Amino acid sequence: MRLAGRRILITGGGSGIGLATAERFVTEGAQVAILDRSPQSLARVKNALPGVVALACDVSQEADVQQAVPLAAAHLQGLDGVCNVAGIGTRKSFDDTTAEIMMTDIAVNLMGPFHVSKAALPFLRAAGGGTIVNVASGLALRPTEGRTAYGASKGGLITMTKAMAIDLAKDQIRVNVVCPGLIDTPLVKDASHGATFTPAQFEKLMDRRILRRMGQAEEIAQAILYLTSHESSFVTATTLAVDGGGSMH
Repeated sequence: MRLAGRRILITGGGSGIGLATAERFVTEGAQVAILDRSPQSLARVKNALPGVVALACDVSQEADVQQAVPLAAAHLQGLDGVCNVAGIGTRKSFDDTTAEIMMTDIAVNLMGPFHVSKAALPFLRAAGGGTIVNVASGLALRPTEGRTAYGASKGGLITMTKAMAIDLAKDQIRVNVVCPGLIDTPLVKDASHGATFTPAQFEKLMDRRILRRMGQAEEIAQAILYLTSHESSFVTATTLAVDGGGSMH
């Protein structure tokens, strides 16, 4: 029960890493609210985790966030932590990346955590402090081909996390960022247009990773749990790569 009594908001909680984080946090004693823009995902969460507050919200839309975050806080009677997990992963080369594609990735992956954290700030301050964990990407640490917009948006999130940690330390709010590697989630399949990797493609991907396998959403949830729990009480402004060694090469 490492999160007993903690009230946590998780974005993108309807699937993938966000859902795995919600499930783990519930088992650790937290009261959890999730935000997700997919009605189908929200319905599945309500069935699977009946104690979790599940609210519709597109984090790229400031008006949505300004309504959903206070509502989540009202359901939980406050907030002690935020996990910004929601994201998209456009796969385009620089030549094929338009201004619209760039701004779409930035709107979700960078401005989304900005909007949610700003809206949650009064509740974290009222609680006497708390934690914010942003989820970036190993591609922000070691870019690869065809991920210009995605890498730029996640790289910006790392820098914003560090700046937030400096500004919010006075409020006893710790801010950290997790950088997942290649994780077996719907986001990976969406970025590949639902296609599975050929053996040759998979081998090429594994050549970049010391552990030579894809990660699981639960393994990222473990890292988010550590940075949200009191076990990391002296950790802030940290970038934690959980990528099987992919960013080392």
